[in-house]
Amino acid sequence: MQISPSLAKKISAYTTLATAFLAGRNEANGQIIYTDVIPDTTFNQNFGMYGLDLNNDGQNDFKIRLLKYSGSSTSSSSSSGSIQAVGAAGPVGNSVMGSIISFSGSNIYMANAHAMGDTIGVNQEWQACSDSSFSSSSSTSSFNASMIMAASVPNYGIVLGNWLGAQDKFLGLKFKIGASNYYGWARLDVDTIATDWSFTIKDYAYNAEPDSQILAGQLFPTSVAEIKTADKDLYKIKTVNNLLFLSLNSIEFISSKLTIYTISGAEIRTEELLDIETPLKLRDIGKGVYLIKVVKGEKQQIKKVVVNY
Repeated sequence: MQISPSLAKKISAYTTLATAFLAGRNEANGQIIYTDVIPDTTFNQNFGMYGLDLNNDGQNDFKIRLLKYSGSSTSSSSSSGSIQAVGAAGPVGNSVMGSIISFSGSNIYMANAHAMGDTIGVNQEWQACSDSSFSSSSSTSSFNASMIMAASVPNYGIVLGNWLGAQDKFLGLKFKIGASNYYGWARLDVDTIATDWSFTIKDYAYNAEPDSQILAGQLFPTSVAEIKTADKDLYKIKTVNNLLFLSLNSIEFISSKLTIYTISGAEIRTEELLDIETPLKLRDIGKGVYLIKVVKGEKQQIKKVVVNY
C-alpha cells in the first residue's frame, strides 16, 4: 500500500484523536459528515474568502475571510500601517465558539483556536453571528459581524487573536437547520509570521445528529463510553502481493468483530474474524480512506487505512 505524502500528512494529524477519546471526553454520538479540502487551500490576497458549506446543501454556513490594507488609523493621523485580519462570519442564527473582550469601551468577539479532542457542544461558550448581508457574495469589505481569529493594527500597537500563528487548530461551529442546532469544526492554519498574512483551510466536519456535540477533529461516529483501552494491539494491517490483510496479534483475539467504515462514517461491512489473517478486500470498494474497527469483549481498536491504487 502506498500513501501519497500530502495525504499521509493530513491523516497523521489525527493520530492522537483516539488518545483524546480514551482520556474520558464527553459522549459524542451520531454520524460524522466529513469534507476533505483537496488540496489544502491557502488564501493570501486581500478579501480572500472560503465559504464553509458544512452539510453540503449548496449554501454556505460560514465564511473565513482575510482582510489587509494600508491606510491611516484615524482621520487626523497622517501615519499609515498595514492592517491585517482573519475572521469568521456567519448569518444570523449561527454561532462560533469564542469569547468577548473589551477594548477602548467596545466589545471584540474572539474565535477560539481549539486543540484536537476539545468538546464542541451546547455547554461551551458561543458567540452569535449577526451578518445580515451574509448571503451577498460581494459583501467582503467589512468584519463588523465577524469573530476575529487574528488581527494586527500597527498604528494602535494592536496584535491580538487566538489564531496568531496557529497550525492545525480547530474552529468550533454551530449552525441551524430548521429549529435544530448542529455542531461542527473546521481545521485551519493561520500564518501571521510572514509579512503578508494568510490562512489555509484543510478540512471540516459536523455531527449529523441534531443537537449532539462533536469533538474537534472527530471523524468517527462512536460513543466514548464504548471505547476501552486494549492491553496491547489487537491487530495490524499488512500488505501481501499488493493485497491488504488484517492480521490478529494473538489467537486469543479470534472471534473478534470487524467493522469497516468510510472516512465519513458510513458502514461498509461487519464480520466475525475466524482466522488469524483476514483479507480486507478494500480494493474491491475503491480508493479512499477507511476506518478499521476490531472489537473483542471490552477491548477495541480503530485504525485508518489509505487505499490509493
